[in-house]
Amino acid sequence: MGSVETVKRPRMGVDIRLFCIRLKSKKHYCGNHPGPCRLTGRRHVSRNYLEGLDWCSFNDMVNDLLDRLGMEADVRSSTCWVRKGGRRRIAYGMSVGLFGHAGWQPDGDERDYLDCRLKEAPETEYPVGTPGIFGWQVWRTEGATEAA
Repeated sequence: MGSVETVKRPRMGVDIRLFCIRLKSKKHYCGNHPGPCRLTGRRHVSRNYLEGLDWCSFNDMVNDLLDRLGMEADVRSSTCWVRKGGRRRIAYGMSVGLFGHAGWQPDGDERDYLDCRLKEAPETEYPVGTPGIFGWQVWRTEGATEAA
């Protein structure tokens, strides 16, 4: 589910824009945030939106492809940087704003990026308690188990 749009930009290359990225099956969802859920007495609604770790997983999938192809690209989501040139983001941090709202650190620092082109990438780091299923890693592990 989702859509893709490409835009040719003079002197800047091509933008590839992905919209409405969704999970195939619904799950309990409370928002795209890092860190643990802070429910205020409300139930989780069942939706097919991506949760915090689902986004980290999606970012890893994009970075895995670009690394395998040995490519450089600037990749940014609506909330944070995913890749800068040939360096993928390997650590996502969290900042706490007003009323205890947790948000992703948009840029990170130099230690949060690593050039993994044509080699194995380390596991992505993220704030403890971040909800989601980390689907890409789960799928990769289950696929390897089923193939064996």
